[in-house]
Amino acid sequence: MAVAAERPRRARWTTGLYGGLAAGVVFLLFVFVVRGAIFHDTTLAQWFAFLASAFMGDKANPSSMLVDAFGAGLHFLGSAVCGIVYATLARVFPSMLRSPTSLVWGLAYGLAVWLVLANVIVPVLGMNDTQPLWEALVGSAVFFGWPISETVAFFAHHGL
Repeated sequence: MAVAAERPRRARWTTGLYGGLAAGVVFLLFVFVVRGAIFHDTTLAQWFAFLASAFMGDKANPSSMLVDAFGAGLHFLGSAVCGIVYATLARVFPSMLRSPTSLVWGLAYGLAVWLVLANVIVPVLGMNDTQPLWEALVGSAVFFGWPISETVAFFAHHGL
């Protein structure tokens, strides 16, 4: 009986794009539930206005649909870029696509994304982040990094 050789699974940039967009949706659900429904301190419109304020400054009014659309676009653009970077790294480190190490890679990647955002991007753009530390860490690791890793691994294993 011949054993079928498993073909090598590789992540493409499109795989990372799908993973980043999926993680962007999961993270928005986290923001909606935790910050909106539980703590009542932020709506999605306010979240998108916060993101838009990186380029619009104080003109980013959460009641403007244009500002909301711009903020949502920035959110998903950043998520897509993060997913593509993850897929590119997975080409170098194949363990990023295999369970259970993909879970560890995803959590670590989410924390790395948070470190870059909190210590480089937000200060350079002059944004005022008021998100509590625990919320930022849990959101970035569990609801952003982990969904990227699992989505990229899933699509890579299915050849997408």
